[in-house]
Amino acid sequence: MNAPKYSAFTSAYSGIARQLRSNVFISDGLLKPSQEDPEKSSAKEYVAIWDTGASMTSISRRVVSELALHEIARNMTNTAAGETETTIHRIHLWLPDRIMIQKCLASCIPGLTDILGIDMLIGMDIISKGDITISNYQGKTVLSFRMPSVGITDYVKESESS
Repeated sequence: MNAPKYSAFTSAYSGIARQLRSNVFISDGLLKPSQEDPEKSSAKEYVAIWDTGASMTSISRRVVSELALHEIARNMTNTAAGETETTIHRIHLWLPDRIMIQKCLASCIPGLTDILGIDMLIGMDIISKGDITISNYQGKTVLSFRMPSVGITDYVKESESS
């Protein structure tokens, strides 16, 4: 039996992380990417936070401006600061280790860069495409993500079998 094929990455932090940050690449999702390599697709690199409390992936106004993204819709979005009107854009997203997600939707959240110092929140619309694990073993955080999901991680069953 062949093992399932998936893409994955692991990020290790020097201590206990209070925010799970990753460098990502983003390009205009209305354009066809020339290659799966972000540098060959006019993508730019940004800093993102993995946010399980966000239902939808969000980008900053800076991303919209730098990539000249076209608005495809408007939406009312609930944020930590309350309800706000957002614009919706289609993007291509490269996660660490070149995991590519084509034509995903992202809402533009005003103040994202100013408040959090980042340009993207990776929301549950992306996170739910795979498996995510966060470990804090020996005082160091490790984030691991694979896509698509290939199995269930069950710490209860794991402890019962040891």
